[in-house]
Amino acid sequence: MSFGFRVAFSFGGWRLQAGLTAILGDPVRIWCPPYFQDISNDDDDMHPAAAGMADGVHLLGFSDEILLHILSHVPSTDLILNVRRTCRKLAALCLDKSLIHTVLLQKDYQGLVSIGLQCQQLRSLSLANLGMMGKVVYMPALSDMLKHCKRLRDLRLEQPYFSANAQFFQALSQCPSLQRLCLVSRSGTLQPDAVLAFMARCLHVVMCHLFTGESLATCKSLQQSLLRSFQAERPALNVVIFPLLHEGLTDVIRDVPLVHLDEITLFKSRVAEEPPNLWW
Repeated sequence: MSFGFRVAFSFGGWRLQAGLTAILGDPVRIWCPPYFQDISNDDDDMHPAAAGMADGVHLLGFSDEILLHILSHVPSTDLILNVRRTCRKLAALCLDKSLIHTVLLQKDYQGLVSIGLQCQQLRSLSLANLGMMGKVVYMPALSDMLKHCKRLRDLRLEQPYFSANAQFFQALSQCPSLQRLCLVSRSGTLQPDAVLAFMARCLHVVMCHLFTGESLATCKSLQQSLLRSFQAERPALNVVIFPLLHEGLTDVIRDVPLVHLDEITLFKSRVAEEPPNLWW
């Protein structure tokens, strides 16, 4: 039987309600547990709000495919700030690639601006493959978004053919809390003067990793200039500027502090990782 969705979400009391309108049947009420309560494996102790719905259907009873279809109609900020906090199952589904890429694949890239406007407490952001290779139509939206990220500490951008020019670094300079920056760009370019000006304005930056298509000589010169200019006042400063496709990159990476390497440079995922001290 085919069916369609009529979805209405309300997060005022950390409840999620939706109408599932079937062609042959009445709307179905769907209940979701309150904030931070995980009931995905707790069928015996049903919440009173759910028990009171005699004809109701528990949201988590639907297949992942149906849940992803429902969640695809939820604004991205609600997915990030509200839905993913409800329970572990929905938190995992909110990270599904089918939901993540829809935030960015808008014709005018206003989804980027929305992230900056509506996620005022955003502290860590990783962006990749924003548009067609070699096209920079996303740059105005990206620059506009960065202007609103006043609490952003970590930024990782992976974008082929990216031009890290004065426009980009000027926008990035409006993130006063920024501490770590990693740019990975195959065949990308750098504007050394813009990088130096950015580091002079953003006084809290202690990690700057730039992997582009620039020559080894250009990368070494810029890295030495940054260390010479800022390492005295920032003892923990870690600067790595190197050609992305150079054969010596592996040796350079080995010297990066592990915390930066895992969290930013290689962007190691923590999803489904065992918590510390689990077995003792």
